[in-house]
Amino acid sequence: MPGNPRECRAHALECMELARRARTPEHKQLLTGLAQSWMHFAAGIERAQVLWVNMTSAASLPQHQ
Repeated sequence: MPGNPRECRAHALECMELARRARTPEHKQLLTGLAQSWMHFAAGIERAQVLWVNMTSAASLPQHQ
């Protein structure tokens, strides 16, 4: 499973291209939904990365007593 937002977006683009060429409305809808899922996954990874950076930055600050 990819953990890189760029990879996720590449998968989303691939799904959209496949959806564009789909022969049935059902396949088009399925592939469009998969593309949206990949985009949401990419955004979630980015949010997690921001949280991780914030947490590790805060942990490295000197503690005041």
